[in-house]
Amino acid sequence: MSPRRDILLTAPLYLFAATAPFSEALGAIAAGLILLIAAVRFAAEPALRRLLPRSIVLAVAAYLLAYLLATTLASPYPSNWRKFLGENWLKLLLLAVPVAAHGVQRHLERAMKILVGVGAVVAIYAIWQHFSGLDPFRHRPAPLADGHPMAVGFFGHHLTYGGQVMLLLLVALTWAMLGTTRESSGRRSWIPWLAALPLAAALLWSYARSAQIGAFVGIVILSQALPGRRRWAALASLAAALAIALATPSFILRFRAALETGAEATRHRLWLSSLHGIAARPWLGFGPGNFQRMMEHHGVPGFYDTMAHAHNDLLMHGVNAGLVGIAAALALLVVTVTYFWRVRRSMGPLTWIAVTAVVVQGAITVAGLFQVYQTDDEVEFVLYFLLGAALAICMGPRRKST
Repeated sequence: MSPRRDILLTAPLYLFAATAPFSEALGAIAAGLILLIAAVRFAAEPALRRLLPRSIVLAVAAYLLAYLLATTLASPYPSNWRKFLGENWLKLLLLAVPVAAHGVQRHLERAMKILVGVGAVVAIYAIWQHFSGLDPFRHRPAPLADGHPMAVGFFGHHLTYGGQVMLLLLVALTWAMLGTTRESSGRRSWIPWLAALPLAAALLWSYARSAQIGAFVGIVILSQALPGRRRWAALASLAAALAIALATPSFILRFRAALETGAEATRHRLWLSSLHGIAARPWLGFGPGNFQRMMEHHGVPGFYDTMAHAHNDLLMHGVNAGLVGIAAALALLVVTVTYFWRVRRSMGPLTWIAVTAVVVQGAITVAGLFQVYQTDDEVEFVLYFLLGAALAICMGPRRKST
């Protein structure tokens, strides 16, 4: 492969890694370029059509088919094709990154590390937001949670930022615990730990409870991939981090607020309303983009501070595409996690890449029980870039053994 072609294939990967933590627009442009390159290569290079694991291809196809049917058959509600495309195109990165980066997979590990590094720099800015109470990027005070300024980075909402910083923190921790053993002389092993510190603090002060719960679960999953003593050391460190968080008054107040009535009860009402809606149209739901119309007919009475979504990813799949959509989403989850967990033992020094995929997928799934992340592009494009990069890297040893 020529140097010029290498640059063409790797530039979007590095552009994404360098911009996704602070710019939705630039991250989306880079993701679009990756999809475009993948489409061209898929059409022009027949050998690439046999590259991807069939199980993952079928799972992605089943997911998209479920949403395609739900959008087509949404009547008497409108078929929101713009919403269908807007909420599903980023998932194609899972397949597009391995195709676009075929032949230059060695750059993907570096891109993942750059993504973490840029995210750590943004986290320092977000921590400053929390302590200063200012959001100069948006020319306003930082948003408040129970009177405390929230870390939101360059994004517009603390849950969006919390979801992304959760993913980056888990990548940094997996890199630190599993990926530094192959560093020559171990002199760079401190780098992921240095990145993890501001990411953890930014997650704490984002007050994004769903992402904090997801990070906790992700670290527990990570511990299961560690050898004996390191596993217990990881769990002990997690317990210490939890103790520090519990000693933070604002952290305790934020979680205690979830048990209160009023605005906090919105989430509970949205869950109940979504269940009523799914019961009314169980098979293919209302079609994407029709959540508020569902609420008009099936919403339970009470105060809502938002009616934008179900505050639960699985319920949102149910409202959008019914039980078929839920089954397709769960199938995609199971297939990807099973694949990466199975191949991790054959990855050698790149084991941390496969484990990262399992950890972030498990964490976002649990976090998504309390928030809808499938509509947050800033979270989605990082998630599926990481999964796609991991798939591209993990297929290398599998191809060689074949």
